[in-house]
Amino acid sequence: MLASNNVINTKSVQVKWWITLFDPDSTAKSYIPSWNKAPGVNSSHVGLYLAIHTLIQSHSRAYHLYSSEFRDTQKGKIS
Repeated sequence: MLASNNVINTKSVQVKWWITLFDPDSTAKSYIPSWNKAPGVNSSHVGLYLAIHTLIQSHSRAYHLYSSEFRDTQKGKIS
């Protein structure tokens, strides 16, 4: 949350359209064939589920942070 807060605070003048993630399924699946990338654990479907779940949670937290603390003053949009 601290990273999202810092980025929004410092870049809000230049950026009025925020996109937190595009496709969590493809992002997580892009790491399946190569176990030398994060998280580096051969956990098959459980690991994929956890990766997608974490991406969606981080999107939700960033979205709610922007909506509750920045939307009224910065007049931007978040997707």
